[in-house]
Formats: sequence, structure tokens, C-alpha cells
Amino acid sequence: MTSKLATDDSLVCDILRSSLQRHVDNNDHQNTFIIDTLNQSSNLIQRLGSEALSIAEQPSTIEQSSLADCDENDLSSSLSTLSTQSLSTCQSLLLLVNQLNSRSKSKKTSGDSWRTLQSVIDRSICIKNNEDSTALFAILSLGMTLSHMNAETACTKMIASAIIPQSPLFERDQIVSYSDDTHPLVKLVARDSIIVMLRRAVEYSIDLQTIVKIENAFGVGSDQDNELGIAVANVVQDIFGKGYCSSDPNNNDDEMSSEGISKERASPALALVAQCRPFPHIHADKLIRVAAADLDLWYSAELVVDASIASVTSDKISTAGKMATCYPKIDSSDLIPSTQAIDSRLGDETIAHLAARALIDTALDLRLYRRADLFASKFYSFGGPERYAEARFMHACDTITKVVKRRQPQIIDKQVMRIDDSVDDGSPGNVNGKCQPLPDLISEAADLAKEFNSLLQSGDTVGFDCEWGDDNGVAVLQLSTCSYSILIDIPALGSNSEGCNILTATVGTLFAGLTDTRYLIGFGCKEDIKRLRDSPCSRPVHWFPHNSAAQDLRPLIAEVSPSLGIKGGQHLGLSRSTETFLGKQLDKAEQCSDWMARPLSVEQREYAALDAWSCAAIHTKIIEKRYNS
Repeated sequence: MTSKLATDDSLVCDILRSSLQRHVDNNDHQNTFIIDTLNQSSNLIQRLGSEALSIAEQPSTIEQSSLADCDENDLSSSLSTLSTQSLSTCQSLLLLVNQLNSRSKSKKTSGDSWRTLQSVIDRSICIKNNEDSTALFAILSLGMTLSHMNAETACTKMIASAIIPQSPLFERDQIVSYSDDTHPLVKLVARDSIIVMLRRAVEYSIDLQTIVKIENAFGVGSDQDNELGIAVANVVQDIFGKGYCSSDPNNNDDEMSSEGISKERASPALALVAQCRPFPHIHADKLIRVAAADLDLWYSAELVVDASIASVTSDKISTAGKMATCYPKIDSSDLIPSTQAIDSRLGDETIAHLAARALIDTALDLRLYRRADLFASKFYSFGGPERYAEARFMHACDTITKVVKRRQPQIIDKQVMRIDDSVDDGSPGNVNGKCQPLPDLISEAADLAKEFNSLLQSGDTVGFDCEWGDDNGVAVLQLSTCSYSILIDIPALGSNSEGCNILTATVGTLFAGLTDTRYLIGFGCKEDIKRLRDSPCSRPVHWFPHNSAAQDLRPLIAEVSPSLGIKGGQHLGLSRSTETFLGKQLDKAEQCSDWMARPLSVEQREYAALDAWSCAAIHTKIIEKRYNS
């Protein structure tokens, strides 16, 4: 079974020709390099197609294009061959996926299909680094072909996810000049190709999800790229309507109905807004309201707010990215600039302020008070203290109403205290504390080495906690001092030898007591230790040590607070301990969420980091109390 394209096989040829035009003129050396790279990319793509057909269980009717007739010194010929080869290889991959899926509809079979597809692609197109132009041009060409396929949508998306890397290949920085040698040619071509595809997306049926994947992989989006911003804004206008773009001279709210908006197309469009930041050309606040209220795309709306904050702080405040989610540091006076200082330096009517207020107000209007409370806390610097207090008050009232019906009056006092704290203290985590950035999930060996070194330098007491997966292993390991947190993707790192080596050198040495860390603290951590030993490891000798230097916090709590730690603290919870020693409870709403899902949500990352941080913070509080007494 083959798939039809929305256009003929000259698709990639046309897009790449227009994208390469500004790079090939009057530069023979560059021309030769481009032609050689395109020819090598065609060879890679042909190898991938042949590999897919060899695994298919029935004879294929797909004719693999021949490279023999290609003029190796002619750019047009090379482009034509690359386009034809991309089409035939995508058809071969579709045939393979359809055959694999036809065996059964079970989840196990679906997983087997994915692993088979991924192994075929990895054997044929292996990216060594972001300077591997041959592989990168092959990925770009296949991605563009897949974006124009209008059949077997689920299968084409599956193939696109397997071919296009999920992690960014390049730094997301502004492309200032096309004569600037600091930007690889393939990134410049990817940027121009994305603009062409976005323009086509307004007129033709093109898969925006695949374009989002290509943009994320090549990192071409920038809030100062006017041409790309206009292309994204035109897509927004096509999907949502004229009222959402600043190009609408009348700014007519009558054209802002959500009726007829395709949620399937709106979601990737919002992802493009978050990645490319075309804020001078759109009304982000209006877009956020319709995305959240009418389309129920809360996560996408939140990403747009995150992007708007990054766009106004990245060049103006040295602490950009550190104010979104904060964890208090015990007895610390060395504050970063306060939220009030941040507001005064930026003004209070930036796109970030409008976007944050729109998201919070929408949640309040829909009486989603818990969600409004979360947003008002996270975006306190831009939503303001009034919205924070209102959201906290409404959340508390809503909770009190529920607990009264359940006859749980003891919870009412805690809700009242939360409101008092919001009025007295202002922003959570910004009073007598130091703001700490919300950590990303680490799945690469180099990133773990760097972040682990920063963790050890930030303090001599490390708290840890684990979130479990579906099997006996650990899905996420959290490590935190009182001022720095990291989240480690154990399944990803444990699946390869490089990851196991870095786990041994970092987590293994920490738990073996071979670092300068003075205290390694968990909370009821016996099962966590067992699951760490049972976690994935791709080599014979496991990366986790046989004997662990970790200490359980509960006996220490029972020692210093006998009434709280009855029976050695066996029945004591971390949330209650945090409330006793630090003054605030932990929100355990994310405890039973899917920790094997990738990427983790903002709420999951915040929950995980706070659990490990609480262990370090409580232990530090107890030690300080002992020392002072």
C-alpha cells in the first residue's frame, strides 16, 4: 500500500531550490559542497528505503529511484534526485509500518513496530553531530516530504517522529546574516524551507506537526526573525482568524469566534508560536484565551506564556528563566532581583504581562480555581499580587466547600493559612529565599555530567527521591541541595553504555559515598534504593552500588520531634513533615501521574524537584536547630 502526495515528487526539489538560491550564487566552492552533500544525502535516503523494503514481508510494488542517471555536477539534477528518492523512501517506510501494524492492534505490537522502525532508521541515518550535513539534509528532505503526505496520517506522524530528532540539534539563536559563517548551511536552508512550507500551509493541506518537529530540531525560530514571524502569523490567521493577528487594521473582535477552528491544526500552530515567538505580529493574549477556554489546549497556552516571558527577559535581565518557578532557600539573604524589581525594569504592559494575565483570568472565569492558583503562582512576576491573592482565595474557598461536604473541617484551617500567607508574603518562594530555576529532565550523558558537577558545588547536603515507572525500576531520579535541583531520566540513560558510564560516575559515586557530599538524604527511601538497583542497565555490572550511603530522614525527625515521629516516623508523610519544619505543605496532586511520559509536564517537574528539595531543606533545618541549641 502506498501513499499519495498532495503534490508531485518535485516538492522537495522546489523548496530546496528556493531555499538554496541565496547560497549558491557566485561561489563555486560552496556550489560544489552543496552538490556533493545533496548527492550523499540521496545515497543515505536510498539506503534507508532499501533497508525498509528488505524487512517488509511481502514484495513491494514501490520502485526505488536510481542514482545512476544523476549528473553529479549539476545542482538541479541533484535536487531532483533527492526529491524523487525522498518520495520513494517515504512510501517504502509507509509500506513497512502498515505491514508491521497489520499483525495486531495490541499495544505490544505497536511498540514492536516503533522499535523496528527506529532501528531501521538508525542503521541508515546516524547523526554523529550537528556538523554532519549529509545526514541533516537527508532528515530535512524526508521531513519536508512527510509534511506533504495526506494519507495514513497516524503512520506518517510515526515515521516523522522516528526520523526527526526530538532534541534540538542547534542552539536557538538569531540568524543575523546569511554570510555569517557561525551558522551551518543546513540550518540556514532549514529556516528558509520552513518559511516556504508555512506559506504553502495557508493554501494547501500540510501537516503542521511535522513542521513543528523540523523547526524544533534545527532551532531556527527567533523573536527577532521578522520574515519567519510573519509566516507563522499568517498560519495563525488562517487557522484562528484575522482578529488574532496585529496585521488586522480594525482589530475586530467579531472575527474571533472559535467556531470552525480545528483543534488538530490549532495545537501545532500554538507550538510554532511558542517556538518562533512571532509576538509583534499576533495578539498573544487573545490567542491564549481561545486556546484555553474554547479549545481546552491549556498546556499549549501555557507554553505561549512561557515563550512570551522569555522574549521580554532574555536580553534584559540576567536571571531570565529563573523566575518562573521558585523554591525558597532556608535563611538566605542573598536574593536575586525581586519580582517587583523585575516588573519595574520591564514595565507592566509587556507581551509577557498581557499573556500571563490572560491565562490566569481565563482560568478564573471558568472557575478552574486550582489551575488559576497554579498559574498565578508560577507567573507571579507578570500576573501580579492581586491575581495571585484572588486565585489563592478562590481555590481555598472551593476546597473548603468540598471538605465541608466531606466533613473534614481540619483542612479548613490549612486553607485559611494559605490565604494569609499569600497576603502577608506576596510571592511564594521569594521571601527570605533565593529563586531556583525549574530543572529540565536530563537524558543525555554530557548534560548529566555538567549538571551533577553544579549540584555538588551548590551544597554538601543532597536530598533525593524517585518516581517509579510501570516496571520495577525508577522513571525519574531527583537530586537537590537547598539551592540547586536536577532531574535524571534513568530509563534513557540506562539504555546505552555511555549513559551507564555517566550514571556510574555521578549517581553511583554519590550513593557509594565517594563524593564530598556530607549528607545524602531520602524519605522512607528503602524501596527507592531497591528500585534504583533494579533500574535499566545495558552492561553486565550495574551502575548503582551494592551498598548505599543514603540516610532516611524519618528517624531523625522522630528523634527531634517525638510527637510527630511516632514509631520511628514509619507512618509519617513528607508533606506533613514539610508543613511542620518549613511552614508549607507539598501539593501531592502529581504523585500518581504517568512518570514514564515524555516530556514531563511543568507540574510533574515542579513536584519532583520539590520532593527532593524538601528532604535537603528539612535536614538542613534540623541540623541548624541542633547547632543553635
